[in-house]
Amino acid sequence: MPQDRNVSQPGWLTAFPVLAAIEEPAWREALAAARVVTYPSHTTLYQDGEPCEHFILILSGTVKVEKISGSGQEIALYHLRPGHICELTTSCLMSGKCYHADAITETEVRAVLIPKAAFQKALAGSPQFQRYMYAAVEQGMSDLVSLLETVITTPMGARLAHYLIGQGRRANPIATTHYEIATELGTAREVVSRLLKELEDQGCIRRHRGRIEITDFEKLRSMVGEEA
Repeated sequence: MPQDRNVSQPGWLTAFPVLAAIEEPAWREALAAARVVTYPSHTTLYQDGEPCEHFILILSGTVKVEKISGSGQEIALYHLRPGHICELTTSCLMSGKCYHADAITETEVRAVLIPKAAFQKALAGSPQFQRYMYAAVEQGMSDLVSLLETVITTPMGARLAHYLIGQGRRANPIATTHYEIATELGTAREVVSRLLKELEDQGCIRRHRGRIEITDFEKLRSMVGEEA
């Protein structure tokens, strides 16, 4: 169970400057109902089909939001990081619908939870908060449409190269598995394994147990049309 404490003077608001600037009473009442929680790594925050009970804001750690098809195929929709809100949670709270995906902590996560009733009261009574929420949902929808376009139009080899470039900029070698990459890209592990072998044969990467070392960023960039 997550550890939590009531938030009386929310210093955590510094992580959300736009929200910190809102002085309207309805939003301030919602803050009084908020609590900070800590979740261990690999904790399921919510599951597909569950009702949405809280508005969530991420203070530290990362959360993966993923969709699993009826056949068991997984794809990562987005990742929540410090300073993020969950667009899917926001959409569900605004519409009264259940979740349409799963959210799982990738690391230990500290987050702020605002109960559904307090969130909806703030949404109705605070125009500034309402504008913030609508903008967040609009951005989330735009990102999901971009993801869908990428899945439909971009060859898997180019998507894999793009993914490796992004991860390699953070840390090289990349600590990951073929299964984790497959989940990120929405494909089968066997497809990822075959494509990684091809990249290794081309001298772009070296495969190690639980790690992938990028040896030629320029070649990878050429596969996705990026400039060096």
